[in-house]
Amino acid sequence: MSYPWQGNVRELGNVIERAILRTSGPVIREVDLPGHSGVSKEAVNGNGRHASYDYEVPLKEYLRRAEKDYLTHVLRKYRGGINLSAKHSLVDAATLHRKMKLHGLRREEYRLRGKMDAAEGLVSNA
Repeated sequence: MSYPWQGNVRELGNVIERAILRTSGPVIREVDLPGHSGVSKEAVNGNGRHASYDYEVPLKEYLRRAEKDYLTHVLRKYRGGINLSAKHSLVDAATLHRKMKLHGLRREEYRLRGKMDAAEGLVSNA
């Protein structure tokens, strides 16, 4: 089976971990992958925004995913800047750090990404 993937390695690892937990046998099946695990295939497109969610998951899981997506977007916008990201999110820096740790997000990844985008001319100065 082949399965298209456009996300980052950390996201792929999370999907594989969930698939392992969901599978009922020694082989991961398509039903164990996104689209059946709570996030639609459109949502895992690597563009930083989730297009849609599977509303069949428990509310707690839905909110966890939405919070991670939100934080990912804000951290990208501010290139990993904690103070600006916290201000944008209306939380203090300590709360942002705690939520980042909870979701496995590291500011260095967003700082590096911002530098890579700027080097490629992909980030506007506006």
